Amino acid sequence: MLINFTRVTAPAQKANRAVAGFDPTLTGAAAKRQTALKYCLEEVAINPAMVLYLEPRTLEEERFPEGLNTEHKFTALVFSTGAKFYEAVVVGDLKTVASKLTQKQKVLKG
Repeated sequence: MLINFTRVTAPAQKANRAVAGFDPTLTGAAAKRQTALKYCLEEVAINPAMVLYLEPRTLEEERFPEGLNTEHKFTALVFSTGAKFYEAVVVGDLKTVASKLTQKQKVLKG
């Protein structure tokens, strides 16, 4: 069973996906200017069985994507796929995300 979330990513996290305007080879002042790029939003599906723990996150409001309310809260989902650990920051406060991960899904019988 997969649960859908909206994930927040920084351009640096998406460098391998050819984000427009992001150059992972920059250093110094050029790299600092690049970190001012806006966050990106994308839909992801998470397997709740892989989630190890949740943490609240605070993100820089000036980097929010156009139209995202500055009152939104964010939660980091830390999960494992075996030997590696990953983190996905999703839109939603800790309580809401935890509730979504633990809710019982109804099985459709046909």
